[in-house]
Amino acid sequence: MRWQWTRRSRSLESNNLRAKACLEKLIDWFRSKDGAAIAYSGGTDSTVVAAAAFASLKEKALAITVKSDFIPDDEIEAARAAAKKIGIRHIIHEVRLPRKIMMNPRERCYLCKLLIMGEVKRIAKEWGHYCIADGTNLDDLKSDRPGRRALEEQGIRSPLIDVGVDKAAIKGIAKLLGFDPKAPNSCLATRFTHGARITKLELRKVHLAERAIRERGFDCVRVRNFGELAKIEVERDRIQEFVNMEGLDGLLSKLHDLGFHRVALDLEGYRPSSTDGNGKPTIVQKRE
Repeated sequence: MRWQWTRRSRSLESNNLRAKACLEKLIDWFRSKDGAAIAYSGGTDSTVVAAAAFASLKEKALAITVKSDFIPDDEIEAARAAAKKIGIRHIIHEVRLPRKIMMNPRERCYLCKLLIMGEVKRIAKEWGHYCIADGTNLDDLKSDRPGRRALEEQGIRSPLIDVGVDKAAIKGIAKLLGFDPKAPNSCLATRFTHGARITKLELRKVHLAERAIRERGFDCVRVRNFGELAKIEVERDRIQEFVNMEGLDGLLSKLHDLGFHRVALDLEGYRPSSTDGNGKPTIVQKRE
């Protein structure tokens, strides 16, 4: 037992050393800049980038959060709180998404990212910041992300990629900074099948459904919206726990009240690539 503890301690110490080294590289990345604006969602990735920018540039660092119907209010408030903890100047700018994006075409992610980063770029220039950075990390390059093209077209820099920081290192840095790493999340639009028109009502249904599930201890969750059908994804190793959880009937009643008359559980579990409502639902519980 003592040997196991020693091995675990050494592993934790190694992780801490790596996180410290990565944080120093990030801070150094910003030192050559006259100022910087961070496209800031409040997620773990952009929080780490914002903290490094502030550590290096102080008042010359700016965090910009773009609020839209695709982002729940509680995430905006969480971003506000995290920015305050860092100490960085923070601007929240609200945009109205055009009909073309709300119609949810296949290129929706690209169009939305292009709009949001265009707004970030405009605000940054108003404040005199010409270096604009986001929280895209090394692991993000392993999956197809249509929004990445928009970042390149807008000239957005990704310091986490530039200095070779992956998800594991980001979690370590966040802990060093006193932040609890958040479960991965994405905008609510990813819960809808391409071509299905997105409305404020349907977005609210998804948000409240996911919040109800998170309140029951399942932080990593997606509720895919198929109209009257909700397809739930939780981590695969917690599926049995979800099925057997106390209060399942109450949760189903909550989802029914929101307008989901049928509820399905995806037996393949949560998958980061399972976006935009793709995938066939399994176990269906129908409201009588």
